[in-house]
Amino acid sequence: MVIGFVAGSGAQTPTQAPAQSQTKPPPPSTEDLTKDCQGNDAEKRIKACSQLIAATKVKDAKLAALYVARAYGYIGRREFNQAILDFDQALALEPRNVQYLVLRGIAYGFNGETPRAVADLDNAIKLNPKYKEAWLNRGAAYEAAGDAARAAADYDHAIALDPADPAGYERRALLRQAAGKFDEALADFDKMLSVAKSTAQGLRERALLLQKMGRFGPAEEGYAQAIRLAPRWELLYRERAVVRAVRNDFQGALADLDAALKLVPEYEVAQRVRGLVLEKLGRYQEAVEALDAALKLNEHDPDVHAALARVLALLGQDEEALLEANKAVELAPDTAAPYLDRAFVLARSGKADAAVADLDMALVIDPASATVRLGRARVFALLDKAVPALAELDVVLAADPRNGEALLQRAALWARRGEMKRAVADLDSAAMSLPTAEVFAARGEALWRDGQADRALRSLGRALALAPGYPAAKAALDRIVAETAKTIAAKRSDVGAHLSRAQALLLLGKADEASADLDAALAADARNARALRLRGELRETRKQAAEALADYNAALAIDPDDVAARLDRGRLSMGRQDLAGAAADLAEALRLDPTAGEARQLLGAMMIPLAMTSRMQPKNEAMLKALGEAYLQTGDADNAIAAFTRLTDLSAANAAGWYGRGRAELAKGDRDGAIRDLEKALSLDPGNKAVQRALEQAKAAPKAPPKPGEPS
Repeated sequence: MVIGFVAGSGAQTPTQAPAQSQTKPPPPSTEDLTKDCQGNDAEKRIKACSQLIAATKVKDAKLAALYVARAYGYIGRREFNQAILDFDQALALEPRNVQYLVLRGIAYGFNGETPRAVADLDNAIKLNPKYKEAWLNRGAAYEAAGDAARAAADYDHAIALDPADPAGYERRALLRQAAGKFDEALADFDKMLSVAKSTAQGLRERALLLQKMGRFGPAEEGYAQAIRLAPRWELLYRERAVVRAVRNDFQGALADLDAALKLVPEYEVAQRVRGLVLEKLGRYQEAVEALDAALKLNEHDPDVHAALARVLALLGQDEEALLEANKAVELAPDTAAPYLDRAFVLARSGKADAAVADLDMALVIDPASATVRLGRARVFALLDKAVPALAELDVVLAADPRNGEALLQRAALWARRGEMKRAVADLDSAAMSLPTAEVFAARGEALWRDGQADRALRSLGRALALAPGYPAAKAALDRIVAETAKTIAAKRSDVGAHLSRAQALLLLGKADEASADLDAALAADARNARALRLRGELRETRKQAAEALADYNAALAIDPDDVAARLDRGRLSMGRQDLAGAAADLAEALRLDPTAGEARQLLGAMMIPLAMTSRMQPKNEAMLKALGEAYLQTGDADNAIAAFTRLTDLSAANAAGWYGRGRAELAKGDRDGAIRDLEKALSLDPGNKAVQRALEQAKAAPKAPPKPGEPS
């Protein structure tokens, strides 16, 4: 039962005690005994408190405090029954002591006696309804008993009693997180960190939640903040390594795992995760060494045996791999994962029937698991059984259409069959829900095969931005350089080939080589928007910001829908402190391409300074428009409406303000308000095609159901 001790509730022991008889060696002084009775060493505490209790003749509050102090020692040794007996003694002397009732309730909770814990905490609340620790701990008792509603009510009450205490927000955040109310839990963690000095534990809990929410970038930053506060807490490095691995930053993950192992050389979990990361990097022999080291620390870990089996199979050591896979199944015969891993090993060695039997066993053990379905699909694909693989993925996606891993796997199957349009569609969706280097690299390759060269190279660039040096992305870029070189050799005036090679070379850090291709492309087509944009990117690498901005402006004058040029100009404008211009470009990039994760990330980073600047410049129409668009494109319709309303209040003839507010109202589900505002925008700017399209969309939207009491 997870009930925490109340901060500052340690009992005070008396500073005086009867004189001790003089013997040799001399007994500890009263001062020494008192110090040990209040110390952190449980053994010394119990011994010292016992001596002070034996020497105390008067049964009063001081004796009660000694029993409480000794109870802490027993709790430190997890001897909860003994602790409860001491709290009984203290309460016999001080039956109305609220603090002691709470402490005994906590001890009952630790001992698994929830009804008695609740009874003590009930009595404490009756004696002092304003004692917040009683409410907090009763909430924890209810939570342990599975009564989430009562737990939430008690946490609410504790927060109301002391809104400046972080403990209430922390407990309520964890409760909400367990209930799947992630947004509410995150708000509580944020409040917890705002009312008190940040702690490593608080930052870690928030990072774990962000990880569950799939917000890996903010989770990684949360771990970084926690590490700055607790640089010797090895767990933080291991947990951040997992986040970095999910983001495909494998080098960063390895650095974290090395740091954890330097702090705790016998950290078995860190060795296991290190082996998994090395497996992802294709460094299989090193992975074997890491997993062997993990097994030396814990030879009974089925996950390590399973991982070792996979790596040995990838090294072609089929017999050794099967031995490890069998060991994993032997250690965890009632879980699905070892059967999936053994199926992988069997499939690699050509034993299809045995592999399928293991896949079926995994499904019998855990038929509702998406992980099992994904594992089955992976092995079916390895066995070249596309139809059952697709069937498994369809089951996962029917339950969760945004499952990035399922979309990634299905895209690979479409690509293998040459159905590139389907592959690209799945990878576009995967990039929204699982924005990792692996997804963007796969998307880049699919787009290239589909003939969408610019999008392909931008996607590969995004992969490298997420995970510098990502092997799959670099390999794809090298292939593109080689392919375009052949095209150029055969047809020297091919502008597209020159631009694709230049773009790939820029991403590979070869700016000088890219320059020659850009010169050739612009000589053939001086108004090519892509060429101008890429020259701007080249100039940025040479610190020529003004010239780069001129190129981006020229590119967007030719093609206003160039997402990459919007992103480039927005990023450059941020560096030049042009917040309104930056936000406008980034929001437009995100509107044009919702998978533009970098635009979303940059917008998120500038929301606070943008909002502050708009308050300092309340009549700056460009700033208000940019702020509204930024809110709208990042999914905050309420704040978008507020910003656009400020704009229309400032200038009723501003069509952009009515257009923005109409789209924000439509995003919020207010169809009638959206139509009203978009019609106003169209009356001010009759030829605006974007407004016309938005109005048509609003009119086609379903009407909202009537509110209670309104006629239908």
